Amino acid sequence: NHKAAEEHFKKYVKLDNTANSYDSLAAGYMFAGKYDEAIAAVRKGTELNTTLDYLYGNLVRNLILKGSLLKAADANNYEAQITEREVTKVNCRFYSAFIELLRGNINSSLLELKPVNDVYSQELYLIRLDESPNLPFWLRGVIAFEQEDLSTIREVIRWMEKKFSGYKDRTGGEVNATNYFPIYKFYVHLKALEACLKEDGAEVLRYIEEGKRIKHKMGYWGSMFNLAYFFDEYAKVCIRLNMPNKAVELLEEAIEYNPNFASSHLSMAKIRLGNNELDKAQQEYQKALELLSDSDKDNILFKETVKTGRKLSVP
Repeated sequence: NHKAAEEHFKKYVKLDNTANSYDSLAAGYMFAGKYDEAIAAVRKGTELNTTLDYLYGNLVRNLILKGSLLKAADANNYEAQITEREVTKVNCRFYSAFIELLRGNINSSLLELKPVNDVYSQELYLIRLDESPNLPFWLRGVIAFEQEDLSTIREVIRWMEKKFSGYKDRTGGEVNATNYFPIYKFYVHLKALEACLKEDGAEVLRYIEEGKRIKHKMGYWGSMFNLAYFFDEYAKVCIRLNMPNKAVELLEEAIEYNPNFASSHLSMAKIRLGNNELDKAQQEYQKALELLSDSDKDNILFKETVKTGRKLSVP
C-alpha cells in the first residue's frame, strides 16, 4: 500500500526532519516507482547531512532504475570515497559490478565482483542470511546464467544451501518461504534460472510459485531487488521457455506493484509483439521508452527497448 506508506513516511519526516528520515521517504518512493521524488528526498537529506553515506547508496539505486548508469556510477564512487565503513566500500564494489553488467560488460562486472565475493566468503559472514553478504554470490549466478554456465550456477546454489544447513545446525530451524530470510529470494531466483537452462518448465514454474509465496517479503529495507524486479525476472524466464501467458500474469503483478518499472513494460511489449497485438505492444514500448528518457545509451535495457521499437515500425 504505497499511498499509506508515503503518508507515514511524510509524518516521519515532519516529526524527525533528519537526513535519515528523508532516506526512508526516498526508499518508500522507490518502491512505488517514484524515482524523481526519491532523488529529491535524497537531495534534501544530503543538505541536512552531507556525510551520511547510505543516502548516496539510495541515490545510486534510483538512478539505476531510471537507467542513468553514468550518474549512478558517479554517486556510487562518491559514497565509497566518503564512507568510513569498510563494509560500505565493499558494497559499493558490488554496485559497480552490477552497473557494469547493466552495460553489458560481463568481464568488467566479474572483475569488480571478485573482491566482494572474497570479502563475503570470510568465516564471519557464513552465518549471515541478510541481503548484502549474499547479493554478490547471487549476481555471480546471474552472470553464469547469461553465459549458460550451469556448473557455476549450481556452485552458487550449493554455497547458499550450505548456509541453510549451517542455520539448521545452529538453531534447528529451516530457511524457507515461511521462515524467511533475504537470502531465500536470491536462492529461489537462481533455482529458476538453473531450471531454465535445463529447459525444465515444470521446475521453473515450481520455483516461480515459491517466489510468489514470498512476494511481500522481498522489499528488504531500501532494496531495489523487490517484487517488481524478481517478477519481471521470472517473466523473462517464462518468455524464454515459451510460456507467454504465465509471463503476462507475472508482469501484471509487477506493474501493479510498481507501474514505473521500465523492464516490465519492455517485457510486456515483447509478448504483445509476439502475439501480433501491435497496438498493445506499441503502448508498452512507448511506456518503457518514456521511463528510460534519462537512460544512458549504453544501457542494455535501453538498447533492447530501441531494438523492440524498430520491430514495431516494420510494415
